Amino acid sequence: MKPNSFATAAALACGLIMMGPASPPAFGQGDPALGPVAGTAGTAGAVQARGETCPSSDPPPGTGSQINDADAAAIVRAHNDARRDAARKYNPGLTATPVVWDAKVACDAQAWADDPASSAGGGLHHSSRATNGNQGENLLNSSPGPARPLVAFDPSVSFSWMAEKPAFDADNNAPVNSGAAAGTNYKAWGHYSQIVWMNPASPTTKVGCGVKEGVPVGDSGATGWILVCRYLAAGNIGGQQAIPPGGAPVPPPQQPSTAFSGARPAMAKQNDNLLTALAVDREGFLNVAWVVGTQPWHAPVRFGPAVFPPGAPVAMAKQNDNLLTALAVDREGFLNVAWVVGTQPWHAPVRFGPAVFPPGAPVAMAKQNDNLLTALAVDREGFLNVAWVVGTQPWHAPVRFGPAVFPPGAPVAMANQARDLLTALAVDKQGALNVAWVVGTQPWHAPVRFGPAVFPPGAPVAMAKQNDNLLTALAVDREGFLNVAWVVGTQPWHAPVRFGPAVFPPGAPVAMAKQQPSLLTALAVDEQGALNVAWVVGTQPWHAPVRFGPAVFPPGAPVAMANQARDLLTALAVDKQGVLNVAWVVGTQPWHAPVRFGPAVFPASP
Repeated sequence: MKPNSFATAAALACGLIMMGPASPPAFGQGDPALGPVAGTAGTAGAVQARGETCPSSDPPPGTGSQINDADAAAIVRAHNDARRDAARKYNPGLTATPVVWDAKVACDAQAWADDPASSAGGGLHHSSRATNGNQGENLLNSSPGPARPLVAFDPSVSFSWMAEKPAFDADNNAPVNSGAAAGTNYKAWGHYSQIVWMNPASPTTKVGCGVKEGVPVGDSGATGWILVCRYLAAGNIGGQQAIPPGGAPVPPPQQPSTAFSGARPAMAKQNDNLLTALAVDREGFLNVAWVVGTQPWHAPVRFGPAVFPPGAPVAMAKQNDNLLTALAVDREGFLNVAWVVGTQPWHAPVRFGPAVFPPGAPVAMAKQNDNLLTALAVDREGFLNVAWVVGTQPWHAPVRFGPAVFPPGAPVAMANQARDLLTALAVDKQGALNVAWVVGTQPWHAPVRFGPAVFPPGAPVAMAKQNDNLLTALAVDREGFLNVAWVVGTQPWHAPVRFGPAVFPPGAPVAMAKQQPSLLTALAVDEQGALNVAWVVGTQPWHAPVRFGPAVFPPGAPVAMANQARDLLTALAVDKQGVLNVAWVVGTQPWHAPVRFGPAVFPASP
């Protein structure tokens, strides 16, 4: 072989050498992007990255990029053909998860193709998953033009992404090894594995591509074009296989085992005389309901765009005395913040940070200090993430910490354990409670497991102060019993202890609030769909749950509780028909049975 018969293009960080056709055409692949959020695979020299995502949340019409309709359809078809073939080979009982073209993802891909940083120095440089919406990414370039994006999907072309299939098959659908040597494992087949990625923990379901002509290719001064394809959810997650093994149909994406039916309302005081509730309706809109003093509740009113999964959970907390803030995760996995100043109308939700969470993942919020509001949520890979806002500045994008021990999107509870000590609880993949904490404004301490593994993985936990020196947590175990755990001062947590009968669905959510200064109350919905109340006076033992009212709720339906006024504790839940219901207790009288109000706009359950 003559030295000038072939052009070589190094796949930047993975160390691959791709052999193309006779010079002068030159082709190259980018490093297969690895799953966990990380920096770029290669540097971009002195060129400043300026466009890792679409400049607008509304992509342009058509495909969303410079890819034409015919090529977009061919790209989707190539992906789905490859996915069916891979499923047939590695899991014959698997119904292949298809991908669809997404204009917003394509617009994001086009933004990076247009950015000189992606092709700086004639090379290929990945965007950062920390700032590109946590999207997967495949890169390819070629010289000369015009652009031919379908080259990447032609298995007869030795440097195409599809040409990696023999290496993938030789490794027999091996798990991604993030520490692989050059030319091995995902560094030999990572573009192909991203194309066929169907791992149930985070299956890729969306693809979008962009192309840019007139970019430098190689180090010889040639000019050509670059192809960028982006993927949601991102593939090539360390330790996972592209195709789930076995002969049965693929299970749905892993979620906390407590994904109960119906909407999950939140409640908080907007001011001393105004109690506000938020919930997401069937169409994905935020809805606000409110009550002034002890008047009747106002029916829910929707606001903002329909960006959330139906019934997605919402968190609310006071950012300052005149500012009430809400957080929720949208359909794309982005955190969104909505807010209201005084008694003005609510501001529509605004997304921030990368798309690292499962759609509709629960969020917890609490004040870390008087000027610092903190939020926690578990991302797609099972890591805790912290986001925060100082005063009225913009929110800081979420930052992960600790090990990946939780189910994706597992609920988190937060409460102030002591002055300058904020505590969080969540249930890990094995069903054990974990505690994380932060002292003052120091970094968060990674979660530490305590107690036996008695809960469903990702079971929700409720926390509240029983007295100034006693923080209490409740959760429902695998057998349907309520369990109480507690911590005195800054001592270690006491392992959970069950009490009462086994009347709840495993992992049913629990709500807690102070009914009186010496009376802590808990509510949960049992297996028959009725509300149950449990309580503790002072530091006496908890009273077993007592049912009240009709069985109108889905079993284990989420409940929200808040103090409406002095001596008036209020609870909200959504019934089987999708209607909000309010229950209440005055002083230490019996609870009033739930009463419905407003239209049936929320996710319903049979």
